[in-house]
Amino acid sequence: MASSNASRSAEGVAGFRAIETLKPESDRIVSDPYAAALIPRGAMFAISMWIIRSGLYERMAPGAEGFILARERYIDDYLRARLEAGLEQVVILGAGFDTRAFRIPGIECARVFEVDQPATQAVKLERLKKVVDPLPANVVFVPADLNTQSLGELLRSADYDEHARTLFIWQGVIYFLQPGGVDSTLAFIAQHSGP
Repeated sequence: MASSNASRSAEGVAGFRAIETLKPESDRIVSDPYAAALIPRGAMFAISMWIIRSGLYERMAPGAEGFILARERYIDDYLRARLEAGLEQVVILGAGFDTRAFRIPGIECARVFEVDQPATQAVKLERLKKVVDPLPANVVFVPADLNTQSLGELLRSADYDEHARTLFIWQGVIYFLQPGGVDSTLAFIAQHSGP
């Protein structure tokens, strides 16, 4: 998981959200007012938008766009429902350029831990501060390499409460980890999180 560069896959998913947000509200699957600020703009964005809107991407990777957008929407809806039910903490593993901590209504009442590799987190913070300033006090950024570091130690040092009602969001990260990193992360979640 460790890298000296920001995650290209994180930029790609944010790009899908940015392009989707440009659609009329009635046609959107997901809406993210911050996504465009987190991705490089210019020629590459214009080319990506053309590839997606023309249907070329769907022909190259059938179902991929729908899967990505449906997954984003499902997690957003589930998070909203859990927040309404009194969720106290959210841990976003491999947060990348996720913006749920800033755009989901009610999340300001929960403690949010964004866990990701330091390089991606640094780029995200630099870009995010241009559109969200100041950053909310309920959001804690936890730099991590889940292949070599203990999620439990990292979260405890960031004031994680293992008795609080917590939702872990882990999308698109497992395939970047070694089996031991996956196992230790799942073991921590199973043994040290509230209901």
